[in-house]
Amino acid sequence: MLNTLLNKLKRLNHDMIIYYVSFIFCLGIVFQGQTKIPLTFGIVFTTFFWLIKPNYKEKWKRLKENKAHLFLILFYILLGLSILWSEDTKTFERLIQLKLSLLLSTLVWSSTVLTKKQIHAILICFIGAVTLHLGLDLIISGLNSEDIDVHKFSAISKNRKHYIALYTLFSFGVSNYFILYIKKIRYQVLFLLLSLFFTYNILYIGSRIHIIGLLLLSAYFIYQLFKSNFSKKIINLSILGLLLTIGSITIFSERIQFKIEETKDEVIRIFDKTYKKNTNPRVYIWPEAIKTSEGHLLFGHGLGDAQNELNIHTDQIEIEFWLNNKNTKLRDKNINSHSQYLEIILQVGFLGLFLFLASLFFGLKRSNTLFLILSICLILSMFTESILERQFGLVFFAFFYPFLIEKQSSQP
Repeated sequence: MLNTLLNKLKRLNHDMIIYYVSFIFCLGIVFQGQTKIPLTFGIVFTTFFWLIKPNYKEKWKRLKENKAHLFLILFYILLGLSILWSEDTKTFERLIQLKLSLLLSTLVWSSTVLTKKQIHAILICFIGAVTLHLGLDLIISGLNSEDIDVHKFSAISKNRKHYIALYTLFSFGVSNYFILYIKKIRYQVLFLLLSLFFTYNILYIGSRIHIIGLLLLSAYFIYQLFKSNFSKKIINLSILGLLLTIGSITIFSERIQFKIEETKDEVIRIFDKTYKKNTNPRVYIWPEAIKTSEGHLLFGHGLGDAQNELNIHTDQIEIEFWLNNKNTKLRDKNINSHSQYLEIILQVGFLGLFLFLASLFFGLKRSNTLFLILSICLILSMFTESILERQFGLVFFAFFYPFLIEKQSSQP
């Protein structure tokens, strides 16, 4: 009976099943702060149908063809091997289980073949979920008659400001991609409105690295508009709408004014060490992370010990930074390095960083428009946050990075 069931499963169209499960996966990524069920369902079932698909020679062939995947798998293997020089095995086990989705998703999407139409449908599902999330946040904020906390931002996914900003920036990029790709005017108008909605939310969230990303992607798409066959009227209206949205929010939003004042405080602190209102702990975390890596530059401290070693250094810092209208000692927070690149060096050294950056490099070599958008979002986000150390960042990377990198032949 079991053999009969397995034979029936093998005859199924596994790519089509994985395609439908991917919609649940997208919802799970965006709303994992509320429930882990859709995300768990997506990971388990996409992996299951990948495992029972009886084309292992083809899977291996596709993996070998893509050096980006190979370097990503080597990076993952190095993380696993770091148990050999990690003393804290409990922390290692917890982190390696979290990162397992990185490898599984790479394997699944390296051998799943989808049409361009199916890829677009999954992306539309994702930006639809992000729109719903942001809309609910704004409604809840309005009903409470108060602004969402400037640091926490989200009433739905609390303390996940950086990750919601990452999702929103990617959605902004995808919306603009569809404006260029889809020729029907009603859909172009729809995606233009979504683009402006995402622009508003990126500014409202106030994550500065993602505001930089917004400006970079905006410049890229304006350049693409001028290269395309769009009329000058549409181009001018698009640019005017973007400038009006950015300008009005910058002038009238209290959140943006707060971030401007915060940035001023940080600039003053750089030149005046006696200035007490410092707002960014990264100014102190990053130098300590660099010091912590000394003596372990090649292989790092291991996945299990990197966090503990950094905390030993930051616990000695007496400097205070401004948070929630009061000074807080850095040692009172259990922190990571707040930069994925530094985090990798601490965990598996420059060897690990080389493997990871090689994966990004070979991915960009196979570049298509959608993957370029994703890369800009990820590369910037990883400068100021250790996104692969939190499930919100890891599953986003693990799903979209291998998912879009394989599809260069079917993209404009």
